[in-house]
Amino acid sequence: MNTNKLFPVIGALLLIVIIYFAYGLITGPRLFKDYELRTVKVGKTNYRLYVADTADKRMQGLSNIVKLPKNQGMLFVFETPDTYGFWMKDMNIALDIIYIREGKVVDLKENILASSFPQIFYPLTAVDAVIELNVGEIMKSGVRIGDPVKALK
Repeated sequence: MNTNKLFPVIGALLLIVIIYFAYGLITGPRLFKDYELRTVKVGKTNYRLYVADTADKRMQGLSNIVKLPKNQGMLFVFETPDTYGFWMKDMNIALDIIYIREGKVVDLKENILASSFPQIFYPLTAVDAVIELNVGEIMKSGVRIGDPVKALK
């Protein structure tokens, strides 16, 4: 076989492999491979949430992902209740935020745009957990303040 014809084919295949892996790194499963994935029921809807339970994981959050799969998101868990602020630094997608205290929804923020950075979003009261979901999920699922939040196994 002529090696001059083989190089473009190998180059194209290599480019496809690089794009595939780069896309996988910024879309979820590979980026969050060291995170626990927990099913959580919020109101009447179940979500698969990556658990951010360390300072590093909470700081990373959903930054740099380009797509969040349907019914997936991130659960931020805190050791002590406080009015933790959230911002959209390095975000590519819009989000809805659910603030939780002792297993109940205590505040909601909808349609937070990636372009809102450096604005910081705070809950109205101290929380011990926060869920970030795709924009529109709060309205779609009908989540309301006072709804229960339960981890399922």
